[in-house]
Amino acid sequence: MPKVPNAPTGYAAVADFARNEDAVVCFESTGGQEWQFWAHLEVEGVAARQVTPAQVKAFAQSRGVRAKTDRIDAELIARFFAFLPKAGRSLPAEKLRLIRALASKRSQFVEMRKRLSA
Repeated sequence: MPKVPNAPTGYAAVADFARNEDAVVCFESTGGQEWQFWAHLEVEGVAARQVTPAQVKAFAQSRGVRAKTDRIDAELIARFFAFLPKAGRSLPAEKLRLIRALASKRSQFVEMRKRLSA
């Protein structure tokens, strides 16, 4: 699959490709930027799993891969998921995502308040 933009048009292209190939979309967590993509895949009915970067990094080290490019990362994630198909997690329920987002925002506010009062 060629590179696609990190935008709704790219999400649709990935969903179409995955649906045509009857594939599971597997990706690393990226600090929250993956949530829109993940939700779009869920709405489209495409199976998607999020794996932790630490697991993929350990897998890369076990294979002796040291280089780090987008293409190599994508291949490693695919190989990791082929090796461990039960790895990763599915999209949490909407309420759980909201609670996590609010908890994250609260901790940011607490940290900001600490810094301002220091």
